[in-house]
Amino acid sequence: MALVAVVARQLDFNALAVQLRNVHVGWLALGAALVVVQTASGAMRWQAIIIAQGGRVDLLTTFRIYYVSVFFATFTPGGVFGDVVRVWHANRIGLSLASSISSVILDRLFVVTFLVAIAILTVQFLPPRAQAQFPFGVMSALLFAALLAGLVLPLAIRWLPAGLRSHALVAKIVSLADSMLSVTTRPRSLGWIIFLTAVSQVVLCGVIAVLSLSVDIGVGMVEFMVLMPPVILATVLPISIGGWGMRETAMVFMLSLVGVAPERAFLLSVLMGVVTVVMSLPGGVLWLLLPQTGPQRNAPSP
Repeated sequence: MALVAVVARQLDFNALAVQLRNVHVGWLALGAALVVVQTASGAMRWQAIIIAQGGRVDLLTTFRIYYVSVFFATFTPGGVFGDVVRVWHANRIGLSLASSISSVILDRLFVVTFLVAIAILTVQFLPPRAQAQFPFGVMSALLFAALLAGLVLPLAIRWLPAGLRSHALVAKIVSLADSMLSVTTRPRSLGWIIFLTAVSQVVLCGVIAVLSLSVDIGVGMVEFMVLMPPVILATVLPISIGGWGMRETAMVFMLSLVGVAPERAFLLSVLMGVVTVVMSLPGGVLWLLLPQTGPQRNAPSP
C-alpha cells in the first residue's frame, strides 16, 4: 500500500476526482463478469495440467478449488498462500503431493512464460518511442528463468546418478521433476495447455481493456496485449498484498508509453484492484462449502 501512496502523491487529484465521477458503471459490470470467465479458463488450464500428469479431477471440483485459491491469493503477498491452499486441496482430493505441487508450479510457469513471450513478440506494434522504453531486459530474463524452471532443471534432476536419487529428499525432488516433465514433454497436452493459457490471458487483458472504457482511455486491445503482461507480472511478485502498489506503479508507467495520463492509468489500476477483490469474494464462500474432512484417494496420479 505504501507504493500506492507514492504513486498517488504524483497525481493531480482534481483531475482524478473528475475521472472518478465519470466512471461508466456498465463497463465495470462487464469487466466483473469477464473476471469470472477468466477464472473459469484458468481452472480449465489447471485441470488440463493435472490430467496430463495422469490425475483425474472433474471440472467443477477444479473450479471450486481454483476459485478458493483466487480468494486467498487476493489477500496475500504475491498470491503465495493461494497456491498453498490449491496444493493442499489437490492433495486432499487424491493427487499425490508431488503432482499437487508440480501442477501449481507449472500453472504459474505457463502464465509467466506466455505473458513474457507475447509481450516480446508483439512489442513491434507499439510506437517507436514506446518500443525504446520497453523493458526488454527484464522480460528476457523472466522468459529464460521460466524455461529453466519448467524444463531444463527437471531434466537435469532426472539425470542425477542413481545412488544420489535413492536418498529420501532427492527422491521427492525427482518425483516432482518427473511430474513436471510428464506435462512439458508431451506435445499434444502441451499444445492444449498453451492454448488455454492464451485464452485466460487474452480474457484478462480484455478485462483491463473493458475497464479502461469506463474511464475513457483510448487504447486498443493490441496495445493492452503488449503493455499489460509486465503489469500482470508485477502483481504476482511476493512483495505486495494482492498486487496493490506494484500494479499501480507498473500500470502508470506502461500506459505512459502510449500517452495515457497518469491519473487515468492510476484510476484504471485501482478499479482493476477493486473489481478483483469483489469478484474473489465468492471464493471465500466456496471455501466454507468445501468438505473439511481428510484426504480422499479417488483421483490417482503417478
